[in-house]
Amino acid sequence: MQEPVFDQVVGQLGQLARDTIVGDGLNPKTQMGPLAHQGQFCRIIELVELAKQCGATIMAGGELLSRPGYFYPPTIITDATEDDPVVAEEQFGPVLPILSFRDVDDVIQRANATVFGLGGSVWTRDQRLASRIACGLECGTVWINQHGALDPQIPFGGQKQSGVGCENGWAGVSEFTKMKVIRKGLSPSCENSSS
Repeated sequence: MQEPVFDQVVGQLGQLARDTIVGDGLNPKTQMGPLAHQGQFCRIIELVELAKQCGATIMAGGELLSRPGYFYPPTIITDATEDDPVVAEEQFGPVLPILSFRDVDDVIQRANATVFGLGGSVWTRDQRLASRIACGLECGTVWINQHGALDPQIPFGGQKQSGVGCENGWAGVSEFTKMKVIRKGLSPSCENSSS
């Protein structure tokens, strides 16, 4: 998050996280359901606790809900660094660590200094700047002013150590095919062959 808007946006995201209704997916009022399994649930708890121990600030969430099941609240974290596991690892949970930046070139370099590259998003009113940042990011998909919008007609896959292959679109269909090449040379000339 760019420094001039950091506090304002973090405040709004924190409020959004606190207002999110976490619960049973069969309840129409539920906005976010549980994590997929116990291992993922325990991993999210571990990452948030490690962030706290490393000096990060929990702006919203970060505490277990008093209910059975693998429900974890949306959690907003500040004051983490790129080296903290909650930032450096793919967590696949409702935890958003927010880091600040001043310089666009610096933030692109910092974002690319990871072994992962599934997807990223750029949020700005400046479309030229958004395109510049998106082109500089080393990830399979970059969304501009949105995140996670998937379409079965548009390929989706990661770079570096994120994802295996591609899904969706013709590129995804090609993942289920095998290429075979048969090269035929010229037939030997009868005149040059000896009997």
